[in-house]
Amino acid sequence: MVVNKLKVLFLAVLMLVGVSALSFAWTLDQGVGFKAAPQVMQGNAVADDNITDDNVTQPQPLPTEPTPKELTGDEIANAPVIVGSVATGGKEMQLAVNFPPYEDAVDIYVGIMTPDGTLYLVNSNKELTPSSDGLVAFATNTTDAISETIFSFSVCNPFGLSIQEGTYNVYSVVVPAGTDISSMDWSSDPYILTYYSFEVNEGNCE
Repeated sequence: MVVNKLKVLFLAVLMLVGVSALSFAWTLDQGVGFKAAPQVMQGNAVADDNITDDNVTQPQPLPTEPTPKELTGDEIANAPVIVGSVATGGKEMQLAVNFPPYEDAVDIYVGIMTPDGTLYLVNSNKELTPSSDGLVAFATNTTDAISETIFSFSVCNPFGLSIQEGTYNVYSVVVPAGTDISSMDWSSDPYILTYYSFEVNEGNCE
């Protein structure tokens, strides 16, 4: 199936650039799944402070070849996908995007992957959807800068962590508009892949 092929392709390219055992365990205590995205809350300084006009540059050209990049250290604070203070041991989990403008129209995918290899994408309605429901882009045929918060919530409740403890990974893919990512050649076609990981444990709630 096309969906299965896509998952294999994503796994192959991520393994190619050095990502082994991607983990994005997002299981809430009450068993709420990915479709039940937490309610947006305002005012998280880590993500909101990074979504500013200072980060909007001149329109960027897409590369002519595969461009994967793992973000580390200070790069994470200005990543295309920002997760808030949880990435540095805080309590707030936020999913916010901060993409520059592009010279030519692009399609943008924002994805997360669980330890079992299930791929989830953020659709244009800002919902987390499993790839089995369809291959959806976050934005299509756009040249505009995009900086907005999708959702935000606390990873802690009165009993401790409200999400699963462990290593989380988040990534984004930017491709020329109209690219069929289920059949593209990840070894030669142009794209920008960015990714990074962070840890969540009981220390986030202390």
